[in-house]
Amino acid sequence: QTHLYPKAEDYLQIRALVERAMLLISPDTAIIHAAAAVNVPVIDLCTTLSTTPFWLPFGIPQKNIWAAEGRPTSSIAPARVWQACVKILSEMQAIPEP
Repeated sequence: QTHLYPKAEDYLQIRALVERAMLLISPDTAIIHAAAAVNVPVIDLCTTLSTTPFWLPFGIPQKNIWAAEGRPTSSIAPARVWQACVKILSEMQAIPEP
């Protein structure tokens, strides 16, 4: 299922929403790091203009999808995002529950 939520008013609302997610797809913003903080896997949509590998989340299942040089994240083809979703969800099923 896909859920779209209205604008959150503060970080605690964002965290509460993200915590309920099975997987988060977002441009590389604070919400990606909120997901990492509560162990929610992410598909991180990145640009070469603003993202450096030093700031990418770690310690969670993730896939980074990079836009072409100088292009915005909106230029990333939906098929690439779908492929990343399929891959990360299949990898998660292969990970035993703690």
